[in-house]
Amino acid sequence: MTTVHLFVSFDLDHDNDCKSRFVEEVRCAGSHFVVDDWSIREVADDWREKAQKRISNVDLMFVICGEHADRAANVNNEVALAREVGTPYLLLGGRSSGSTKPHAALDRDRLLDWNPGILWAPAAAADSRGPRDARTAATRQR
Repeated sequence: MTTVHLFVSFDLDHDNDCKSRFVEEVRCAGSHFVVDDWSIREVADDWREKAQKRISNVDLMFVICGEHADRAANVNNEVALAREVGTPYLLLGGRSSGSTKPHAALDRDRLLDWNPGILWAPAAAADSRGPRDARTAATRQR
């Protein structure tokens, strides 16, 4: 099977615990998913170029939506960049209650419940088709 490379977008100030849990679940899932990169702070002058390069070099972006994702500048910017470069993304509820969609997400974007058993089932189907087809399949879900 082909490896599917992931970028994880998350609120750097509030959801680092969710990012760590997500990375661990990907590792333990026994899948062919690899987290290549994740959110960066917007402190450097070239942060946009760095983020755009990172997001364009993966097959899929998972956006962890916690209580403050709607106002998290980095999350909103990363969602906008993903759309700009054509990287599909999935919104994942990071908290059992109070998860919010980023303002940059489209109205039609669904916020998926975080359930590892269910989460990796549709992704495994995309994985078997390979990264390019996984990108197309995820785009159709948005």
